[in-house]
Amino acid sequence: MGSKLTVPAKLNGQKRKFFLLMAFMVTLLLIVGCQEEQADDQPVAATATVSETAVPPTEATEVEENPEADVAPLPDGLNLVGDVQAIEGEEIAVDVPADAEANLLDLYGWDGTRWVFIPSTFDAATGQRHTADQTLYQAVALVQADAPDAPTIGEVWRDDAGDLTLSVPQDASGLDEQSIALGENADTVYLQLPLDPHAYGEDGAVEQILTWATDNIDRRKLVALIPTGPVVQSGEAWTALSPDALVAHFGALEVVGDAELVTPETAVEVALSGAVSAIEWDEAASAYRYTVGEETVWLVPSTAVMMRMETAVPYNLQGVAFTTPVNLSDAAQVTEPAIIWTVLDDAENVIATESGSTTTFSWAGAAEPSDFTVQADFVSGEETFALGTLPITVAAAETSEEVAEGDDAATIATGILKVNAFVRTGPGEGYAKFPGILLRDSEIELLGRDEFGYWFYIPFENSDGAQTGWVAASLVELDAAVEVDALEDLSDIVVEAPAATIAEAPAPTPAPADDPVAGETPAPAPPSGPPPPVSAPPVAVGGFELGGQTHSFSAPHLMAASGMTWVKFQHKWGESDNPNDLAGRINDAHALGFKVLLSIPGANTYPESINFGAYVEFLAGVAALGPDAIEVWNEMNIDFEWPAGQIDPASYVNNMLAPAYNAIKAANPNVMVISGAPAPTGFDNNTNAWADNRYMAGVLAAGGGNYADCIGAHYNAGASSPSTVSGHPTGSAHYSWYLLPTLNVYAQLGKPVCFTELGYLSGEDYGGVPERFGWAAGTTVDQHAGWLAEAVGVAANTGKVRLIIVFNVDFTHWGDDPQAGYAMIRQNGGCPACDTLARVMGR
Repeated sequence: MGSKLTVPAKLNGQKRKFFLLMAFMVTLLLIVGCQEEQADDQPVAATATVSETAVPPTEATEVEENPEADVAPLPDGLNLVGDVQAIEGEEIAVDVPADAEANLLDLYGWDGTRWVFIPSTFDAATGQRHTADQTLYQAVALVQADAPDAPTIGEVWRDDAGDLTLSVPQDASGLDEQSIALGENADTVYLQLPLDPHAYGEDGAVEQILTWATDNIDRRKLVALIPTGPVVQSGEAWTALSPDALVAHFGALEVVGDAELVTPETAVEVALSGAVSAIEWDEAASAYRYTVGEETVWLVPSTAVMMRMETAVPYNLQGVAFTTPVNLSDAAQVTEPAIIWTVLDDAENVIATESGSTTTFSWAGAAEPSDFTVQADFVSGEETFALGTLPITVAAAETSEEVAEGDDAATIATGILKVNAFVRTGPGEGYAKFPGILLRDSEIELLGRDEFGYWFYIPFENSDGAQTGWVAASLVELDAAVEVDALEDLSDIVVEAPAATIAEAPAPTPAPADDPVAGETPAPAPPSGPPPPVSAPPVAVGGFELGGQTHSFSAPHLMAASGMTWVKFQHKWGESDNPNDLAGRINDAHALGFKVLLSIPGANTYPESINFGAYVEFLAGVAALGPDAIEVWNEMNIDFEWPAGQIDPASYVNNMLAPAYNAIKAANPNVMVISGAPAPTGFDNNTNAWADNRYMAGVLAAGGGNYADCIGAHYNAGASSPSTVSGHPTGSAHYSWYLLPTLNVYAQLGKPVCFTELGYLSGEDYGGVPERFGWAAGTTVDQHAGWLAEAVGVAANTGKVRLIIVFNVDFTHWGDDPQAGYAMIRQNGGCPACDTLARVMGR
C-alpha cells in the first residue's frame, strides 16, 4: 500500500441507534424494533438486534494537500476505520485493526467521483482484507456501516414481489459472478438462508453464508430471508412443504377394527392411515420433527425463529424477512405440535377432547345410542390443519317417522327446537317466561312471526293446559318447505302472563349481626383450601339482563334504547389505588338508571407476583361504594394477567376468589360477585397458559362455585351464526369458536353464567382486519349487528345465562388490537346493532 490520505470531518456528535428486538408484540406480520439514541462517547451494548460496534470510528480531520488524490467524505452511515489509503501496486490489502470485528468491516474504493463498495475477503492469517479489483480506484478505505435506522424485521417475503432473491449453496461456496453483478445493481437483495435447521448457530453454515454475502454485496442492500414454514428432508435434499402436502402425510381417518356401528359403552379406536411417526423435539436443530416413509419433516417453533433472527441481525443488514407469517408476540408461549382429537355429539357439542403426538385415538364411547363425529386437527404454532372427520353411530340411529300425511298437513308450518327453550308472553327477551321449558328436538307449529322474523308465535302445552306464546326464531330449525315471510305478522299479540311465571329470586338480606366476618376484610386463604363462605345469601340472579362495556359512557341513550340496563367499566388495579376513585363512575351510571359492573384486573401485564391481601382489601372498599356487581380479576389462565408458572385454578380460588367473595359480602351483601372470566383458548402448557376448559374444571374441583353468584365468561372470536356449532372460517371445531359449546364449559359449575365480554369483529368499514384476526375478514357490519342480537336470543333462551355485556359500545381504537371493529357504534357514527338488539329485547 502507499501513502495515507484523510477525509473531511463528518458531523460531530453523530448519533448511533440500536433496536431492541421485540419478542412479545401481537402481530403476525411486522415486528419492529424500538429505537434508542446514544452519544458517540457512549459504548453501544450488544443486543439481539444490533451487534456491538467493531471499533470506534476515527476522528476526522481537515484534508491534507495531495495533488495525486482528492477524495470526498464517505457516504452517510459509513464510518472510517483507520486511514484512507492511496493505491500503489497491483493488489489491494488493507490491515484490519486487531480489536475490530472483521466480519462487520467493508472495503470501499474512491474512483475519482464517488465511493464504491468493493467485494473483498478477510485473511485471518495476515489480518488483512484483500481484493484484486483495484483498476478503477485511486484510494480505498476500511469502513463499518451503521445499523440501519429502521431495519425491516419480520416482513413476509413474496416470490412475486419483483425483488432480487439469491439462494446461496448451503456449503457457503458462494454465487457466480453474474449473481454478484446483479446484486450490485439491485436496491434490495433477499438472501435465502438454508432450510436445514442444523445450519443455524455458532460457526454454522448460516454464519459462513452471511460472511460471504457481506464480503461480496453491500450489506445495506441485504435482507436475510429466514425459512419459517415446515420443510421436508429427503436424503441431502431440503424442500419447503406446502400445507396440502403436510396434511396428505397423515392419510385418511379410519376406525380401527369393527365398522362405524358400535354399541353403547363400547370403546372406539380411530387412527390416521398415514405412516407418520410420533412428533419429537430435536435439541440440536431447535425444531420438532416427524418422519413419513424415508422423509423427515421439520417444524420450526417461534423460539427457533427468534434464534435465527439473532444469528442474522448482528450483521447490520437492511433487514430480516420470513417465508411465512409468524407471530413472535407469543414466542414465550410455544407448545409442541400436536394432533387434537375432538368428539362431537349430534348437536355438535364437544363431549371429549385430547391432544397428543401419535396418530391413534381411543374414545371410551357413549352410554346412550346417538350419532357422533370424531374430528382430527394438526396444530403447529399458529396454524391448524384439518385432517378429517369420521361419523360414529352408537347402536342403530332411530328412523324418524312421518308426522303428517296428506295435503292438509302440508299447509302447516313446523320446525324443530335445536335447544331447550323458554316460551315468552311476547316477541322479545323483555317479556315474561312461561314456567317450564320446551325440550330440544320438540316439533312446534308456527302460527305466525314478529315483524322481522326474529320470533315465532306457537301453540304449546304446559301444566296449565293449552297455551300460546313466543319463541326465538334462532332456536328453531325450520322445515325445508317453510317460508318465513309467508307467515302472518302477529307482532301485536302479547298473551296474558300466567300466574305461575318464573319468579325472580328473593331480595338479599343483610348479614346477621353476629356474623364473625361482617365488617372485616378477610386475609388471603392459606394454600390448603379456601375459607368458608360468609353467611350472607347470594344476590338475585333470576332474570336475564343486557349491558355494554364502555370507556367514555358517551351514549347511554343508545344503550338504553338497545335494551341495556347494565354498564361495565374496567379498572386496572394497582397497590396504591384508592377505592373512592371509582365512586364517580358508579354514581353517574346509577343516576342515569344503569346498574354497574366493575371488572377489576391488575394494572401490570405479565406480572411477577400479586399482592392478594391488598387486592382483596381494595375490592372490599369498592363494594362499600354500592356497585351492582364486581368481577374478580380477568383472564387469570394466561401469563399476560397472572404470573407465569403460578397459573393454577386452586390458587385463584384459595388466594383470591374466596377471600374476595367474603370481603365483598361483608362490605355489601347486595353486590353480585362474578368470578373472573378466563381467556377462551386451547393453548395449554401449564406454565404460560391453561386451556379455559381445563381451568374451569379446576375451579369447580376447588369449590369455586361456592364463592360466586355468577360465573364469568368471554366469547369474542365468533365468525358464524351463534346458533351453529360448525362453519367457522378457521375450519376448526374447537368449542371456543362457537357460542353454545363455550357456554357449556362455564355452565358446569352449576351457577348462572355472566358473559362479561361478548362481541363480534367486523372490519368492513375499516378496510379489513389485521392479519392475525383474519378469521373475521368476511364478517360484515350487518352480520356483526345480526349476530349480536342472535347471540343474545340464543343465550338467554338456554336459561343458563344471567347477564351479557356486549364488547363493546363505543371504543374507537383501531390497530393491531382492532377494538373499534367490535364496537356497536361504527366508524360513521351509526349503530345497526342498536336496532337489532332492541328488537330481540322487545323494545
